[in-house]
Amino acid sequence: MVADNFKSLKDLYQRIYPALKSKTKELKGKGYTFLTEQDLWEYLIKTKWHDEDNLTLYDLVNDILYIEEKDLLRFLSPVNREEEPILEEETFNNSEDTIL
Repeated sequence: MVADNFKSLKDLYQRIYPALKSKTKELKGKGYTFLTEQDLWEYLIKTKWHDEDNLTLYDLVNDILYIEEKDLLRFLSPVNREEEPILEEETFNNSEDTIL
């Protein structure tokens, strides 16, 4: 699943990172201080966007901003966290630097 004109998942992640960061900040303000942008990304890639084709940037950002907290928390439960991440850890660590 790579939307619009993005060459890779890494390019897509970097493009939608500001929306992920905004939603993470919102959720942390509600007390979910353990959440990261990577958590949101993994949830959306593995649940919402898994079988989707031709998603637009609008669709992706809309999905990010309207994540259901209960569904995200269920996904993040220890039982569901055994799989390998979609992107390498360094992608997540360097995203803020490359977005600017």
